Amino acid sequence: MLIYIKNRDIDTEIDLPLSKSESNRALMIMHYAKSQSAIDNEKLEVALFSHISNLSKSDDTILLKQLLNKINEQSMSSEMIELDCANAGTVFRFLMTAVANLQLTIDNEQLTIEDNYNKFSDSQIFRFLLTGSERMKSRPVDSLVDALRNLGVTIEYTERDGYPPVLIKVSKFGGQHPTCDSQFSTCNNRVEVSVAQSSQFASSLLLAAPTWKDGLELSLTGELSSLPYIDMTIDMMRRCGIDVKRNDRTIIVKSGIYKIDNISIEPDWSAAAFWYEMAALSDSANIFLKNLNINSLQADAVVMKIFDDLGVETFSSDGGVVIRRSQGRRVARSQGLKSIVNSQQLINFTGQQIFNCQFSTFNFMDCPDLFPSVIAACAGLKVNATFTGLKNLSIKESDRKIAMINELKKINISFDEISEDVIRMRCPETLPCFTEENPIIFKNYGDHRIAMALSILSLKIGAIEMENPEVVSKSYPGFFRDMKIKTGRT
Repeated sequence: MLIYIKNRDIDTEIDLPLSKSESNRALMIMHYAKSQSAIDNEKLEVALFSHISNLSKSDDTILLKQLLNKINEQSMSSEMIELDCANAGTVFRFLMTAVANLQLTIDNEQLTIEDNYNKFSDSQIFRFLLTGSERMKSRPVDSLVDALRNLGVTIEYTERDGYPPVLIKVSKFGGQHPTCDSQFSTCNNRVEVSVAQSSQFASSLLLAAPTWKDGLELSLTGELSSLPYIDMTIDMMRRCGIDVKRNDRTIIVKSGIYKIDNISIEPDWSAAAFWYEMAALSDSANIFLKNLNINSLQADAVVMKIFDDLGVETFSSDGGVVIRRSQGRRVARSQGLKSIVNSQQLINFTGQQIFNCQFSTFNFMDCPDLFPSVIAACAGLKVNATFTGLKNLSIKESDRKIAMINELKKINISFDEISEDVIRMRCPETLPCFTEENPIIFKNYGDHRIAMALSILSLKIGAIEMENPEVVSKSYPGFFRDMKIKTGRT
């Protein structure tokens, strides 16, 4: 597929997709609210969605909703229930705890009268197989499995230890807590989980914890990656009436009833990142991102600070946010960015040429989803840069570090791999241009963020070729329409 952008002067208003991260957490809160209610599920579904008028239309959110419905509809089937999570890491991690919660609420004797608790015979064991794509099977889940086992859930790896697929068994007899002889309800409800690989392991447990008799005391171990996402989970739970306190690495959740009246889903700052990239690579840009909240708790709202050093200014406006490409000479700031960006370069934004005095440094430990858009913007601007906090990019939808290195080398960008966590990028004086004789063909590795980031580079190199660009529907179904990026057969 040929992809190109005709207009290099951008003046537009955009309705961004709603936040996938917030939508997925809202779905889990609604799921657990159902488990706490004696109202008929069908009536409760109508009541819940009357409070939440919109959710993300991303593939991941749609898939999560479908699989949660499958758990609700088939949880008492005598057959093994397969939950295929494709390559959706959030879906897999959140569903693991949702299925495990069937056991934990039985152990706590907290199933409501409308549940199928009484349909259990004492000897029945219900089996749920959580699986996914081949890529999903290479994304580790051992930290969450260990935590759920320590809460008393029976989980087995069916192929490779530490990785999907996993088999979760649920029975009326209940799980056996590994540290005591009695059921979970009489055990100490303290557990630890490593978040070195993903903050979603912690969020998955936290979202379920209010439904447990004694709540949960969760200790975070390992390197704290993507901590703002955990804080976003906590904030959403608090808005729904749950008592949650975090003191550094310890989070205490009290048992409580979810109240979903205050759930609202914001536009997605992760999607906004591609408009920042677009603005940075344009000749001029004035873009109004409707309903975007400049004070959002979404982790990726930090994109406004990162792109400030790449020539894109952010302004709060009635009903949203305006972003503009800077004009004139300016020294990139390095103060007040909380170590997200440490920039020491002098950039001239008046013409096409970008002059670099030193390397910029970007740290993605707390915002890994921004890496593709930022590194692509640096490549298009010919900004030499060092990128850190990359270790966990290898377990995303693709190995994003390797994917972006491989593809940007095709436009003569060179890299020094300093460590697993750090790379340094060097840009040529001029970038190649797409021609029929020398087409630039990018792979997206089935990764929505790789596809979007590389597509926008056509602003600087004329056009690109890419197979399977529709992968963007995973998070931003209207991407090509909104960006006015043209696609056509070569």
